[in-house]
Amino acid sequence: MNLYETLERYGFVNEDDSVRVWDLPTAKVMELYDSLYGELRSHQYDGIDGPKSRFSFVASANMRAAIGCQQPFCVRQKLEFLAHYASLYCDLVFLPLPLFGSRGGGVAEKQASLERAICSLGVLRPVIEGGLVRPVTMTTSHCRHMLPFIKDTKRFVDAVVNDLQSDTMDEFQAVYQHPEASPTGQPTVYVDGPEDLIEHGGLVGLYSKAPFWVSKSWSYDSEGKRAVPRRKLRCIYRINEIFDRIASDTTFHLAFGSPFRARYLTNQRGEASVLEWLTGDEELVAANEAVEKLLSHVIPVIGDLSLRGVVALRKKEPDAFARYRDALTKITDEFLKDRKRITKKDAAEIYHDYIESEVRRIQQAITSKRKSAAKQFVAGAAGLFASVAIGAFALPVAQPVIDVVKTGGAMLLGHAARECLGHSDERANDFYFLLRLSHAAARH
Repeated sequence: MNLYETLERYGFVNEDDSVRVWDLPTAKVMELYDSLYGELRSHQYDGIDGPKSRFSFVASANMRAAIGCQQPFCVRQKLEFLAHYASLYCDLVFLPLPLFGSRGGGVAEKQASLERAICSLGVLRPVIEGGLVRPVTMTTSHCRHMLPFIKDTKRFVDAVVNDLQSDTMDEFQAVYQHPEASPTGQPTVYVDGPEDLIEHGGLVGLYSKAPFWVSKSWSYDSEGKRAVPRRKLRCIYRINEIFDRIASDTTFHLAFGSPFRARYLTNQRGEASVLEWLTGDEELVAANEAVEKLLSHVIPVIGDLSLRGVVALRKKEPDAFARYRDALTKITDEFLKDRKRITKKDAAEIYHDYIESEVRRIQQAITSKRKSAAKQFVAGAAGLFASVAIGAFALPVAQPVIDVVKTGGAMLLGHAARECLGHSDERANDFYFLLRLSHAAARH
């Protein structure tokens, strides 16, 4: 029985059904948890001895919506972003799900893990069934020779992350609100911190009762709030959770992702900080900073074409997809080449002077040849240029992620488009795959 047959047998047809896990009796919760865990574990290491792709990734906690804002809209937006990125650029993305087998905790913990897992599996179903995303458990297997090394790695990563937390605690602030004044009627803590570590720069934590670090002698303002003393910030679970997740994600990536030569895929610098430190490569850090400043992290939907449509077109036109991705990779490499340090002002000027001007040239070239596809093509080209940069922000282990193109004359966006559009054979166009996406979207 496959993954989705198992879910449907328990009444979970799509991601919206995930909240129903809280209505299941305890026995059903345990059965479903064990079934999902067993199904994923049975395929966890499939292909480990086969060829490795440079377009394989392990999705970070932020990318897979396992941390940060948990509003349903934000969660879905992140997962859809990951799905579109996988369909438009990757060969395989590993999706760690919060399933730990016998270490999964009690019933409530397993229900929470199942809710997240079912939601993720529902949103990502087209790319999972298309073989572009593989859900895995947050557990690994190692022989007796490797196990001591993995344990040492975990201790080392934990120590590095602990230092990271100590170095950044001055950037955090927290305010506690007593339950009588809280909008939810529960004790609440509001945390502000660096956006490199906290999505939107802030988060909210709810408690069933006043946490232990709240003093009975505290006085509150008219809104029932009180600033949390700095010495107590490290007692706040929601702050500690950020660093605990970085540590566990980094360790899992090193233990599981490395044998697959999969890079760490994130659009949040804080998540990559430990791996950046481990690489010890200044150019890598500089390139990541450039990507962060220059390019947005929004992948547009190509017209109204569904994810299944993109996956189907990839399978139908594998050679066209390979040429298109290679062209985008060269464009990204060329764009970042020789730009070691840039300011935000530099980034804005480069974007307007370079990217937008090249996109306008593409628009002029395509308009003359394919008026019906021009609008979709330009929107897709601009968005895909941004999306491919996430690949540059994905960190490998012990080597720079930005490889300088060895062959001379790496393509620039406008030059590549003008050269390719001049060919009489449409299929020779490096952007033929993108054109096909636009045409397919126009028909829907």
